[in-house]
Amino acid sequence: MTQNTRLKRLDDLLKKRKKSLIEKKKKFDKKSEEFAQLTQREKEIKAKEKEIKEWMKAFEDENYKQPISLYQSLTTSLKYYEILHEVKLIIHVRADEEVLDCVHENIYSLKSLGRSEDFVDVVGCEFVDLRSEVEKEKKVYTRHI
Repeated sequence: MTQNTRLKRLDDLLKKRKKSLIEKKKKFDKKSEEFAQLTQREKEIKAKEKEIKEWMKAFEDENYKQPISLYQSLTTSLKYYEILHEVKLIIHVRADEEVLDCVHENIYSLKSLGRSEDFVDVVGCEFVDLRSEVEKEKKVYTRHI
C-alpha cells in the first residue's frame, strides 16, 4: 500500500469521526458534560488533521521541492539557434558562495553548455574579484570555463 493511499484512508477516517461527533453533539444540550467531551474530541481530531497536513508539506518540501529547485531556471520552449564553431568563451558566474563552490567542484564534469549537443571543453576555472571600474595598470583576472 502506498503512502498516498494510507494518508487518504486516514483522512477519510478522520472525516467520518468528525461527522459522527457532530451528529452525536446534536443529541446533547450545549451546557452538558457529554457535549463538552465531544467538542474536545472534535478539537483533537482537527489538531491531528493539521499535524498530518504540516507533516505532508514538510515531506514534500524535503523530498520534492528542494531537490528540484536546483533546476528552477531550466526552460522548455521552442528556440532558434545559430551554429557556432571554435568559439572561446569567458564566463563570469555571480552567485552565492555555496553555488560557486558547487560549480568549482564539478566544472570538469561539464560536457555541454545549454543544449546537450552544445559540447564544451573546459580549460580552467578560477575565483576572481570583479570591480565595476577597470584600473589601467592592474591585471584583470577572469574565470575561464
